[in-house]
Amino acid sequence: MNLKIRDNLLIQGMRILNNAGALKLKHHKDIDARKSRGILVVVTTALGDAIFCTPLFDALRKALPDTKIGLLVHHSFQDLFSDDPNVDVVIPYYGKFKKVLSTFRRLKAGGFDIALVANMNDPDVLPLLYWSGIRTMIRRPWKSTIYPYLISNPEMMGSGDPPDHAIPLNLQMAEIIGLKPEAGRTYIAVKEGSKAGIGNLLHDLGISGDELLIGFHPGASLRSKMWPPESYAELGRKILADCPRARIILTGSNKESPLCLEIREAIGAGALSVAGKLPLKELAALMQRLSLFVSGDTGPFHIANALGIRTVTIFGPSDYKTNGPIWDLDIHRVISNKPDCWYDNCARWCKKPVCTKDISVDAVYNECRSLIDAGSC
Repeated sequence: MNLKIRDNLLIQGMRILNNAGALKLKHHKDIDARKSRGILVVVTTALGDAIFCTPLFDALRKALPDTKIGLLVHHSFQDLFSDDPNVDVVIPYYGKFKKVLSTFRRLKAGGFDIALVANMNDPDVLPLLYWSGIRTMIRRPWKSTIYPYLISNPEMMGSGDPPDHAIPLNLQMAEIIGLKPEAGRTYIAVKEGSKAGIGNLLHDLGISGDELLIGFHPGASLRSKMWPPESYAELGRKILADCPRARIILTGSNKESPLCLEIREAIGAGALSVAGKLPLKELAALMQRLSLFVSGDTGPFHIANALGIRTVTIFGPSDYKTNGPIWDLDIHRVISNKPDCWYDNCARWCKKPVCTKDISVDAVYNECRSLIDAGSC
């Protein structure tokens, strides 16, 4: 069945039930989180969105040490959070209407009665949560949905540019259910086994341990966020010419492997590619070995940021004020170019991202050199 037909049937069906008064939900003012059987954090979109929720996990665990904390997250990212000490159960989301029955059963068995919905996909996620038994659904302030009648805080939804960074907005959901979270920062739990595996990989690649490792991640979920490959190649050559001990390690997904190989070949000796070879857990372990990580606004940047790795990040059509670093600004450099044509959500629809292409290699190189200790070259 065509997905649009499914979408429309679901939307119309939920609307009919709502108009008939058949949908019963709690208002946020009636919530007592300390009596909850379980709280589910929902973030089914991008990797960065999920990492932005880690301070929320920590706040929930500190306030409710005996309450089950769950996470509904895209299946591609579930392994990265499976070792999180603040999360009891990770439930994979496979995409609109995919494996919906198995997802429903896991949600139902989880016994959650509160959902904190940070980022999610319309039109399927909120009905899925509702029919699994959750009757209190808090939407992250300033986010919207086609189902405002399924939200316990509909008066907090907005439009246009969000008023704050995503992390404090996520923490506001804990405040809405009566908790008092402290300002937090993102984190990633990396197990010793992953660290050992990366040590073996680097050894097999001929890296002894004395090199200055610099990561390049040229890919992104949206092409408009990608700095040109020829710019990465020129940047790599400049760094290697200036720092003989440096090695450039290109990372990416299996789909991004040809792009990384193209850049590696253009840089020449001193560049390596591990694209398509590392699951997210091991990518995080690799990042702990890096002295610097260069990328666009993409999920691996948020991993590096959470691990305290020095970063130089290229922001074109996306807004660093809502997605960029907000702590340790002495080790994070942002290069942003927002032209007059910028508009909300243009990263998704832009066909000619001049904002990214116009960022010069020299501008990025200068920021890299400001973070690379001259004595380590």
